[in-house]
Amino acid sequence: IVLMLTFPVRFATALIAIFLLVAVASGRAAPPAIEPVTSRYQLRVWTVEDGFPHVAPTCIAETPDGYLWIGSFSNLMRFDGVRFEIVAPPEVPALADCMVLHMLVAGDGALWVATSRGVGRLREGTWTWWAGDQDLPAGLPQSIGEWQGKVFVTYDTRAW
Repeated sequence: IVLMLTFPVRFATALIAIFLLVAVASGRAAPPAIEPVTSRYQLRVWTVEDGFPHVAPTCIAETPDGYLWIGSFSNLMRFDGVRFEIVAPPEVPALADCMVLHMLVAGDGALWVATSRGVGRLREGTWTWWAGDQDLPAGLPQSIGEWQGKVFVTYDTRAW
């Protein structure tokens, strides 16, 4: 019985030893070191001195043209990679001094902005604005999304 128990143990030990010898003899080197992410990307912090407005951002979106759009509790900003610009187009006075709560870049590339003063859409350089008197629910928007090509904004009581 002793011989029968030691044979499988010796056989398994021999197999492991052969496997290790083959692995070492085949010249397999250790896996390459993982390159730190910071070596491929540049980190830059934008402060008030760099032109970033002094307000905290509430949401951020990137449109297909490469602009970053940043919403805050006091305005909407556009960033081109060099400078920040507060967006307050004359055709949409409601964008000036409003809380930008949610943004979405829709499948067609349009930027949708849900604010404390209504909902706006920027498509191909033209703003369209919907305010409370245009069938928007009362209150602040809770979220914005897209489903099957339709954009919706949710409020406490219903979606628009």
